[in-house]
Amino acid sequence: MTVDEAVRAARTAIDELDSILTPEAGAALINRIDAYREVIEASQPENPWLLYISASTLSWTGRQGDAVDLLQRFVETREGRNEWRAYRLLGDLFVTEFPRLALGYYRNAHALKRDEPAVLFGLSRCAAKIGEYQDATRYAEQAVEASGRTNVVHLTHLARVLMAQRRWAEARTEAATALRLAEKAAHDQADQRNPLFTVDQQYQLIIEVIGGLISDAPDVIQHYLDAAAYIQARGQNAAKLNLHEALQVLEQAVNRTSDNAVPKLIEEYGRVLAEVGRTDDAVAQFEKLLLTDPANPIATEWLRKLRPGKAKPVDAAGESRD
Repeated sequence: MTVDEAVRAARTAIDELDSILTPEAGAALINRIDAYREVIEASQPENPWLLYISASTLSWTGRQGDAVDLLQRFVETREGRNEWRAYRLLGDLFVTEFPRLALGYYRNAHALKRDEPAVLFGLSRCAAKIGEYQDATRYAEQAVEASGRTNVVHLTHLARVLMAQRRWAEARTEAATALRLAEKAAHDQADQRNPLFTVDQQYQLIIEVIGGLISDAPDVIQHYLDAAAYIQARGQNAAKLNLHEALQVLEQAVNRTSDNAVPKLIEEYGRVLAEVGRTDDAVAQFEKLLLTDPANPIATEWLRKLRPGKAKPVDAAGESRD
């Protein structure tokens, strides 16, 4: 791999960090980026892109101060002056505590790439934090449209900016869209835990919005009915989250007992795996149980449910018997 190829690969991988959902996936991607960085360092230790690459990984791993130092050096180079991502990252690092400082960096990024949703989102965050809600709303709406109205974070932010202005009906529209997207993602990734957290956050948001509607129009009974329905739906989602938490506990027990796990543990582990949508893993556990207990009724019944028409007894050698 040449230096130019390593730089391009590292920049592409850094862009992927925004969509990482789990610490494990993030760690794997950071390792890839570090490997590209080593290729560059071996041939061109003074390459300015090393500043940006190192800053990006430092930021993701929580070393924001070191990341800021490197990024500020990078944007003084020829390459860095024209890299909107570097200004955007500087804005992200400052926006929480120093929104006015972050605003300058976001404006630099905006000048380089005017239709970038992440930059528009950053500009809106800054404006909201300093109380300029007209600008906050304008940039938030632009971010939502630029991302095709498919970004839950941007929709949620727009809803909260509208809530801050007591524009409850408009906020509800955005919150409802965010909730639908979050629920679809959770459905499409039924075996994953993190999407359920996002759904929970969206239920909380829309319940707060309806609370605002109630405060402004306390005689509208439908608002109360809607709030009650969302509260119940949130409880159902919480039950799914609890299943994932139970699964983590059971996995700890299974890992500790290894091949000596008691049948009751495997039965429960397989059941919860099935209920969170990890069908193949559940089947593997029940088939494993039948190796030592071919007549186990729970394993047999679950295999019938999970693999209808395919579940067959398993002999001690692990072979299916007709």
